[in-house]
Amino acid sequence: MQFSLLTLTLSALVSKALANNGAEPAKLYVNSTAPEVFGAGIFARHEGAGIDYLFLGQGSDTLVWNGQQIYTNKIGYSQYFNVDDKFAQLTVQGENSKPITFTTIDEKNYLLVDGKLEGFFACKNTNDIYQYSKDSYELMYYPDGGEDEANCLAVNVYRSQ
Repeated sequence: MQFSLLTLTLSALVSKALANNGAEPAKLYVNSTAPEVFGAGIFARHEGAGIDYLFLGQGSDTLVWNGQQIYTNKIGYSQYFNVDDKFAQLTVQGENSKPITFTTIDEKNYLLVDGKLEGFFACKNTNDIYQYSKDSYELMYYPDGGEDEANCLAVNVYRSQ
C-alpha cells in the first residue's frame, strides 16, 4: 500500500514536470545595501500595448523561468523579461526579438546579464509613461552604471521559487 502511494505521488510529480517542460515558477526580488529597497519584490505595471514596466514593492508577481528566459502567460499571451532603452519590462516582443540575455542564473539564484551581476538599479523619476516612478522605485538596467545617481540605487535581482 505504501509503495503504491509513493509510486502515484512520484508519477504525478514527473507528469507535472513534463507538462511544464522543465519550467519553474519564479518570483523576483532585489538585494541591495540601500535599506529603502532591500528585499523588495518586483511586480509589473501596465505602461503600453503589451508592455509592463517592472517596479519594486511588497511581494512579487509569479513568473516562469524555463532555464533561458523569464516570462509570464498570465494575460493570455506570453510577455518576456526584456530591457528596452534601459527600462526593465515584460513585453510581447518575445523570444524571437531581443529578450534580455540572462541565460544564466547563478548558484545563489541571482540574475546575470551577459555573465555580470551588476547593472540593475532601482530608480525614481524615470519619466515612465504613467509616471508611476514618481512614487515607486522602477527597475532599470544601466550596464555602465546608474544614469542619475541621485535617483538610482544599485540592486541585484534574484529569483525565488
